[in-house]
Amino acid sequence: MKLKVIVNPNPFTSEIAVLIHGNFSVNVVIRLINNRGTVIRIAASALKKGENKVKINNLLRYATGRYSLEIKLLNGDLLETVSLVKT
Repeated sequence: MKLKVIVNPNPFTSEIAVLIHGNFSVNVVIRLINNRGTVIRIAASALKKGENKVKINNLLRYATGRYSLEIKLLNGDLLETVSLVKT
């Protein structure tokens, strides 16, 4: 399984839009992780075949710096990781 993932904006301040394109339908968990390895946000999403958009907002309260966005299957298998910067 392979996904095409685009996160906008990057760098971000208060919210991000995760655009996910896949050729399959699957349930995933999206995790936003700070530079210390702490998961600060979790979102579950049912992806359909084709284009999907997941918004993650209310991020203004988090510190500036580097973050990772992980997209995993429900069983924990990692599908994609995207590096992000918060300003």
